[in-house]
Amino acid sequence: MPIDFAMFAVQPRHGLHDDLFLNPTEAAEFLAGLGLPVAVSTLRKWRCTGGGPVFQSFGRAAKYRVGRLREFVAARLSQERRSTSDHAA
Repeated sequence: MPIDFAMFAVQPRHGLHDDLFLNPTEAAEFLAGLGLPVAVSTLRKWRCTGGGPVFQSFGRAAKYRVGRLREFVAARLSQERRSTSDHAA
């Protein structure tokens, strides 16, 4: 049964525990549920080249912790701005 990640965009701290492991497809769905679509292939590329969310291996399988995905999003988002001429802090 697939996890409905859309509800977590409204209440990101409820439902999924930060220590829950997601596979790459579920991680991409989780990020998309937050309004930040990232392709599974992009996650795969980032695992090789760096720059993506922290992951762990379980055997040969890549696993992402929900809390680490949230940290990744928080680190990548800019400060709120009123216009493109506002400088990010």
